[in-house]
Amino acid sequence: MKSLPKTDTHSSNPAFQGLNATPLGLCAFALTTFVASMYLCGISVPVDASIGVVMGLALFYGGATQLLAGFLSFREGNTFGALAFCSYGGFWLSFGAIHIAAFNFRV
Repeated sequence: MKSLPKTDTHSSNPAFQGLNATPLGLCAFALTTFVASMYLCGISVPVDASIGVVMGLALFYGGATQLLAGFLSFREGNTFGALAFCSYGGFWLSFGAIHIAAFNFRV
């Protein structure tokens, strides 16, 4: 019986062989959601404190890092991961932008 040739269906780009963006995206989602939830509940930081405590994390770790994880997932061929991470990254970027006075949104 002949054995079938081994093919790699995980990544079309050999430069990304072994790179998995899912842990990065999940970690960015979990930590940003946890810190924002603790802030909104008033557990970790007093509610009357500036929301800027959370916005840096929301913009850069929850937003930009998840977008990066989504783009890397797309390069890997993981379309579900790309959709999920890019969507949550966009959410965190917009959440951060709404709470920054320079964007002039009324909340």
